[in-house]
Amino acid sequence: MKKNAVLAVDVGGTFTDLVILNEQTGQIQTLKVSSHATRSVGGSIERRAPGAATKLGLELSRVSQFTHATTVCSNVVLQGVGARTGLL
Repeated sequence: MKKNAVLAVDVGGTFTDLVILNEQTGQIQTLKVSSHATRSVGGSIERRAPGAATKLGLELSRVSQFTHATTVCSNVVLQGVGARTGLL
């Protein structure tokens, strides 16, 4: 199976956003699912966004590049609601 999909996942406190780019056709698909506190850290795509691969018709074996981002930590820093820490 040819790897021709780029997958990006952004895990936020409220929503998890997924974007898939088909490198052959240029088609872009997006999906927004509700984030859940127990799914926000660690685990697989299925744990973070159950059913997302199926909803998008994505075979994970086709993924040539995966990018992960999270706004959870950024929001804590920007809102000043987390534990006192240093940022380098």
